[in-house]
Amino acid sequence: MKATKWAKNLVTLARRVGISYSSLKYFRRFDWFPAPREDGVWNVEAVKRAIARHAQRLELKGAPLSPIEKSRLQVVCAKNELAEFRLARERGEYLSKEDVNRVIDTGDAKTRAEINRLFRFEIPASSQGQPVKQIEKFIGKRLAQVLKNLPQPIPATT
Repeated sequence: MKATKWAKNLVTLARRVGISYSSLKYFRRFDWFPAPREDGVWNVEAVKRAIARHAQRLELKGAPLSPIEKSRLQVVCAKNELAEFRLARERGEYLSKEDVNRVIDTGDAKTRAEINRLFRFEIPASSQGQPVKQIEKFIGKRLAQVLKNLPQPIPATT
């Protein structure tokens, strides 16, 4: 079932945000609490974000929040952070795991193919009748070239 983005009254808003009606009434007294639209409908996501932003500093009537209220607010905070992360990832602020793994796998396959070709074909063909020191020098030089051609680091996003 898809969560509704709007609430027509405070009871519905409290239920959709995941806190009690009395806590919602308390939060409404602060200037940071979002106002409803002109038609009196509340934006559930805006209320969740506002409460999540300020919930760590709040007390109800001078007493700390109850364990149930704290856990509900922690859930709201976690859901809000997840939603903000997903939005940031869609904006391109973070690289997706699939993109990073694809770049790593491509670089890994290319490097593995280069090293296999080096040991299977180039070294045996060029080392016949050569002294050990010259073979070591050739292998070192070719490995340095292979490692130099490794994929460049994934560019950081701005």
